[in-house]
Amino acid sequence: MENAFQMTSYIALPLVIIAFLALVHLLLLFIVKTRSTAKTSFILFSALALFALGAIYSLYSKNTFIFVCATLISQIALLPYLFILATGFKKNYGKTKLQEGQEQNRLSNISQEKFNDMFALTKDLAEAASQSISHSTDINEFLDFFASKLITATKAEGCAILLADEFENFLTVHSLLGNFPPIYKLPESIELEKEAVQEHIKNMQFQFNGNIFGEAAFSPVALLIKNASKDKRIYQNGSEDFLSCGSFIFMPLRLPNTSGAVIALSRSSNSPSFREEELEEAKFINESLATVIMPLASFLEYNEHQELNKEGEAAIKFHRFLLQEKFPKFNTFTLGCWTQSAEYICGDYYDVSAVRKDRISFVLADVAGKGMHSFTITAMLRAMLRLALGTMQSSAKILELLNKALCKETFTQDHFASMTLINYNPLTQNAQISTCGRTSLFFYNAGSNDVSALSISSEPLGISNESSYRDIDLALHSGDILVICTDGLLESFNELGVQYSSENLVNAIHASCTLSGEKIAEHIKQ
Repeated sequence: MENAFQMTSYIALPLVIIAFLALVHLLLLFIVKTRSTAKTSFILFSALALFALGAIYSLYSKNTFIFVCATLISQIALLPYLFILATGFKKNYGKTKLQEGQEQNRLSNISQEKFNDMFALTKDLAEAASQSISHSTDINEFLDFFASKLITATKAEGCAILLADEFENFLTVHSLLGNFPPIYKLPESIELEKEAVQEHIKNMQFQFNGNIFGEAAFSPVALLIKNASKDKRIYQNGSEDFLSCGSFIFMPLRLPNTSGAVIALSRSSNSPSFREEELEEAKFINESLATVIMPLASFLEYNEHQELNKEGEAAIKFHRFLLQEKFPKFNTFTLGCWTQSAEYICGDYYDVSAVRKDRISFVLADVAGKGMHSFTITAMLRAMLRLALGTMQSSAKILELLNKALCKETFTQDHFASMTLINYNPLTQNAQISTCGRTSLFFYNAGSNDVSALSISSEPLGISNESSYRDIDLALHSGDILVICTDGLLESFNELGVQYSSENLVNAIHASCTLSGEKIAEHIKQ
């Protein structure tokens, strides 16, 4: 008797059919995977392939044992796969037409709701813009309204909006609502009370580089910081709510005729962090702003230009009287100077005053603003400075006196100024120097043929009543050169778009170090 597993004649036809159908199943699975019409598994391919090969080999060897083993192995391989599918989470890989229609209706309703929200928000912003045009010539009123919308929608605790104009290479706060903490290290002279801190933030200047405001203003995307304590760009000044930095949203604000702008939303560390949904809501409101800001900005620009035309020519005319056309002659040194004002900009100011036998004072200042406003501040500083120079006070003390006087003034616009003051004693040939803000001072040492920057980074005049400044005592020798300039020189561009920079100024000083002061100034100008 033959083996029980030996194939009988009647089983050959079913084995042929089984092998053929298994190959058809493999082909169909391959087509499904190629067209991605459903999810397929490698286990299915393996089981069917083993099933087909077992049937074919059994026909060839005339032994059903091989087919039985192949079938058993295929079932064992499929068992865990099917068990996982049977006990796993429900997944819907296909939708009926009814389900697809319901999904489309749901998405359509969401889109319609979003559109209605945007329409209503745009309407509110347009009304606020119209009121700004009717009652005010200042964009800050509109930005306050915009900031309030952001705070409400995102449940933020505070909002700051910073702008930079075409004349200044830094960002300043134009709107500050709610509780927005300082993200930078506060000076030790600032009293840690909410009102004093908020006032300091309002009057701060943030450069385009080296801080998160500048980074966000020119970033193509919004920035979500869920935990500020883990971000090195943000400084923690204290645990109080008005100092504590918890979570932030930073977004670039696209405004016409503005070289950079940023929106910042804040929550303290005692509040939940901002979520992605709130970031999307803030971005949605920011996008709505674009539809209404253009006409408002165009009107304000036109109105400002008209006002500048009225007062600008008068301001420029009076400003010229403050600038010395000719310097007095001195025996121990020579002087040179040149200036070129932008249209209706009256902020740069220089002066040379021989007030005593042992003191000749040189001052260079850069006052914020333009038109009659900056001229008024410049004239006031000049008058106070000339009175203070006649005293025995040091250079730094004189700047502190000017700062306190300027902080007491109440202006509707910014009233701060950068300044360098040099008090030179011709009897001892020693100079006492003090700087504040963004003016630059370079010293050429004839003995070493080196040029070094002497400016000390500090707050401009008019920012804080508690600001303090330092004296730099310098012994001068034959051939030494001092060069003072405002950022207008270092940030100027030629016709090819190349920035002048401090490097070029240093090279110009080296190239003209044997010339008189007047010729050095002319060389730098050229």
